[in-house]
Amino acid sequence: MATPDLVTTEVVHASLVSIAEEMMATLQRSAYSVVIREAADCSAALYDATGQLIAQSESIPAHLGFAGGALRETLRTKFPLEKLRPGDAIIFNDPYAGGSHLPDVALFSPVFVDGVAIAFSVTVAHHLDVGGRAPGSIGNDVTDIFQEGVRLSPTMFYRDGEINETLEDLLRTNTRQPERLLGDLRAQLAANKTGVRRLEELCARHGVDTVLQVAEDRLDYTERRLRSCIQEIPDGRYFAEGFLDEDGVDRDKKVWIRCTVIVDGSDMVYDFEGSSQQCRGPFNAVPAAIGAAAYLITKCVTDPDIPQNEGAFRPVKIKAPKGSVVNPEFPAPCGARHYTVMRTADVLLSAMAKALPGRIPAQSNAHTTAMSISGVNPHTCRYGVYFDLLGGPMGARPNKDGLDAVDDYVGNVMNVPVEAAELEYPLEFGEYSLLPDSGGAGQFRGGLAFRRSYRVTAPDQSLTLRSDGEEHRPQGLFGGGSGTPGRKALTRDGEQAPLYQKITGMLLEQGDVITIDTPGSGGYGDPLLRPAEMVLMDVADGRVSIDSAWELYGVRLDPEGKHIVEYSEQRKAARHE
Repeated sequence: MATPDLVTTEVVHASLVSIAEEMMATLQRSAYSVVIREAADCSAALYDATGQLIAQSESIPAHLGFAGGALRETLRTKFPLEKLRPGDAIIFNDPYAGGSHLPDVALFSPVFVDGVAIAFSVTVAHHLDVGGRAPGSIGNDVTDIFQEGVRLSPTMFYRDGEINETLEDLLRTNTRQPERLLGDLRAQLAANKTGVRRLEELCARHGVDTVLQVAEDRLDYTERRLRSCIQEIPDGRYFAEGFLDEDGVDRDKKVWIRCTVIVDGSDMVYDFEGSSQQCRGPFNAVPAAIGAAAYLITKCVTDPDIPQNEGAFRPVKIKAPKGSVVNPEFPAPCGARHYTVMRTADVLLSAMAKALPGRIPAQSNAHTTAMSISGVNPHTCRYGVYFDLLGGPMGARPNKDGLDAVDDYVGNVMNVPVEAAELEYPLEFGEYSLLPDSGGAGQFRGGLAFRRSYRVTAPDQSLTLRSDGEEHRPQGLFGGGSGTPGRKALTRDGEQAPLYQKITGMLLEQGDVITIDTPGSGGYGDPLLRPAEMVLMDVADGRVSIDSAWELYGVRLDPEGKHIVEYSEQRKAARHE
């Protein structure tokens, strides 16, 4: 067939992206659990009949591309195209067959036009509880994947539009929140059906051959565009390393992530040789999860507007030693893989700062805190699992301050609103505030961390807490200061005590208060070069203390913080005043 004209190409491509975004909206608005409905820990995408990504919603970078490998393996080994029928939906969550971690459940629905399977409508969502050792399926002391929850190889969940009742019963009896799990799966199915319907309509409007031709052309276009950007990066080998404090089992042993980024013409290789061996705890990350970090950072340092499709993955290669923390061997647990992925993204940016000085931000919070509080709600007399994700700030940029109190850039989820949480769970929120001086000092200041405190209003609740970053301080760049580490505390009967950052199943008493301080972020450039007016404004806004204004920025203020009194000699020298 003739190549579609430019206008048709743009219209069809934009329509494909719009379909993915509508699927995402359908999923989020139909979901039962707050982690999907409010925090938006989910994504939606369209794949072609061979399992190549066509379009993906702008949602979770950690989901970039991982469903494609699982879909291709499913088509190759279990459900070839000729065995699929309209109304089918395949469910899957196995990290060792292309997945990420067990709570991230994927649903694949084939799209048929004139009796031929032409594409797949796909959603991925983080489910509140898929069973396992701990509520929320976030056990920190697990030592194999069997302790983490229900593991699903690709399985037919719907056949000809009819649910697999045996599988439905299995899922219902192996989760602490059956109505949430099954309700969220129905939301995924609704989103998939939206994708199927919209793609059928697009093919009816423009012709199936035109739609498929545009999809294929966009992959090639994206690859060419990305390769052109990579060629602008100086060829070379750029190394960086970072660590997780520990893995929840071996508490005295750091988990190291080491990577050499190799730029060679229009190709980029991420070589993780030298990283720690796979750990006994759940902080292992399978290659599909590590690949998402590599694809994200490649896009960030080249052209953030490049379309999200398979073409963006072709110039990127991942080398992850077998048996390492970034390529574990079965049955190593992977439930906390997001912490390794976040830290990996931070390490990759640090490596690229050497290749592209002046374009990379300082280190961000790379240690989102996951927390669940579970037990019987006395108001509903039903068992519930509250699940929260607490992000943190972004590092200072080469020409701007960092962003305060957002999620890490790999997760990109939203917070759970206080009102929504208090409505459904026996909790009261006492504080939700920014933490002064938590952003690293610099010519451009690091974004601020935040504090969130929860008061438990019912007896016999259980706390599971998963976090990191109490030893690692997010580093600044080019003279910028480090951000503060994270902290957790429990207040009981008026006495506050620190909490271990990886708790599994701690019994809480009514009236207990859990306080979580997220890590801060790094500053950029010499703090003495920050304009005094901006330091004064930082103090007025409560972002920087009066003491830090003098000690770190060399700006002495009056006791009320309203007027500049003097400048330090070091500041004058740095600014040649």
